[in-house]
Amino acid sequence: MDNLKDENNDDILGLFQESYNPIGLHVDAGFNLDEIIFKQTLIPLTSKGSTVIFKNKFYGNSTNFTIDESELKVTDLKYGQNIRSSEHLNLYKKKAFNKENHQKYLKHEKIENLEGLEIDIVYEWEMGSMLIFDRTRLHCSSSLIDGKKIGLTTFTKK
Repeated sequence: MDNLKDENNDDILGLFQESYNPIGLHVDAGFNLDEIIFKQTLIPLTSKGSTVIFKNKFYGNSTNFTIDESELKVTDLKYGQNIRSSEHLNLYKKKAFNKENHQKYLKHEKIENLEGLEIDIVYEWEMGSMLIFDRTRLHCSSSLIDGKKIGLTTFTKK
């Protein structure tokens, strides 16, 4: 397991996430480039929601990807907080993101922030099921949230 730490430096064995709004484009690649990250799990604890997994990968630290200038200026991060970057736009071909997919799944993201990305799967939440995917894969919530969604996420390394 690749566990986050609490304020007492004790392992957090999983991350419960409760959200009322979609979580933006990011990668959960860890905070130590010397470690070999592996898989991430997501267990939905509510039935409404979906997660978009892209084919695109990122091999840096855990990062929130944005083109928002004010977000890109955020540098005072605490342990466990993702850096902010627009580097993903330089990694992939400048191909326009599919407008139909944007309207259907990702209205909360600026379409310009999705240039060069290609959806691999849209995981529709089913309570008690489990999604397992490579931690280098870019992903985000879909725009489809009804009330709130709660999930349990764990991270592994080799």
